[in-house]
Amino acid sequence: MTTSLQDKTFSISGYAVNARGYTRGVHIEVSAPDTDQAKSLAAARLRWDGLTHFRPLTVREITIAPDRLQ
Repeated sequence: MTTSLQDKTFSISGYAVNARGYTRGVHIEVSAPDTDQAKSLAAARLRWDGLTHFRPLTVREITIAPDRLQ
């Protein structure tokens, strides 16, 4: 997936259900323009990995200090 200049990086933590029916904690980082699309993208990636019923608990935007951009 390509990221545009408007996309921000989000760190999302929560839990999901695996194929055996067990609940497990998940953490994923995605690039999206806003938090709603970030949660949707995270859910889609987790479904691709075989996890269902994703419940995001925390969504944090990751920012990089300007002096670290090189």
